[in-house]
Amino acid sequence: MAIKTDGSLWGWGQNYSGQIGNGTNIEILTPTQIGVDTDWKEIDLHGSNHSFGIKHDGSLWAWGYNQNGELGDGTRVDRLSPVRIGTNSNWVSASGGLKSSHAVTSNGDLMQIDSNYLFSEILPLAGCADFSILSLEPDFIDVQLFPNPTVDQLALQFKVVQHSEFNILLTDINGRALYFEKFEVGPGLQRKDVMLNGFPSGIYILNLGSGHDEVRFKVVKN
Repeated sequence: MAIKTDGSLWGWGQNYSGQIGNGTNIEILTPTQIGVDTDWKEIDLHGSNHSFGIKHDGSLWAWGYNQNGELGDGTRVDRLSPVRIGTNSNWVSASGGLKSSHAVTSNGDLMQIDSNYLFSEILPLAGCADFSILSLEPDFIDVQLFPNPTVDQLALQFKVVQHSEFNILLTDINGRALYFEKFEVGPGLQRKDVMLNGFPSGIYILNLGSGHDEVRFKVVKN
């Protein structure tokens, strides 16, 4: 999917769950405009079968597969066209996982899908991840991030259970990538340092992921 410079939304490719958003679940072989709106600001390209978009007014929209409630519209009904999620107008980023979704507001709040299939705030827990998606046989456990808040450096410590490829991604609250590292390690205790020198004070998002698992922290830089 893509947004043109005029703000129009376009999509093509696999569409078995309506993730293109053109009102069908038929594969699209050439770029096709989605609706007639021209105020799209950004779209999420991480979800495989559902999609998120944010408009210039800060509203959040979603479409595609929804059998686990991952769209956040309060239902478990697939959506073949973009539907607005809630009434808030302070969304800055949203991302879809395999069976879940998360989003960030302009004040730095991390949101995830709750038991009512709606976005709700994840309250930060000192020394613990703001949220995690771990499989039944996770690639890593016992994740710690410290110090948080911090001034110029973060230490990410975790125990690798099975040999895997990992990635660390640091973004600002607008979803802009600031740091990325990919590495492959075997079982044992691992520590990775992330430097924040040169970044202004504020809220950041740090993500540790593997092929099956994900842990995300809200970081406060003083």
